[in-house]
Amino acid sequence: MTMGTRENQWQGTHFVHFTRMPPSRRYTPATARVQVPQYDPDSKHQVWPYGMYTVDMTTGFHQMDDMILQATYQQEELFKHVFGVTFVKATYHQNRKAWQTTNLDVLVEHESAGRTPTGLWSRYLAARREALGEQSKKSSRARSGRAK
Repeated sequence: MTMGTRENQWQGTHFVHFTRMPPSRRYTPATARVQVPQYDPDSKHQVWPYGMYTVDMTTGFHQMDDMILQATYQQEELFKHVFGVTFVKATYHQNRKAWQTTNLDVLVEHESAGRTPTGLWSRYLAARREALGEQSKKSSRARSGRAK
């Protein structure tokens, strides 16, 4: 295996030894893809973050906030590496805000539930809304006459 070429370079009064790495061997920070359900491409309702777990969303958001990863990747590209699905800016920011502005007890409870029904991101969002005294999405749609 070739690790790179060792070179000497004259620095005025002495030689400096360094190793030149080929472009393919340069360091690129790694991401860890979080577990994402398989989505039905024909379904309008099965899109990210449908079926996601709070523990995976939290892991993904932490990676999205990592300064080194942000310096390496554009947001859309980083999202694709982390979540493995198409980036939708408004949906991402809406969910990230729900993660950032929360009752920490509710977040910890749903993260700790792991990949169980209680750990579903949708359950976390509902519990978060209740803890913060916000209306549920369904009740606000019903009041505005858009209930199905």
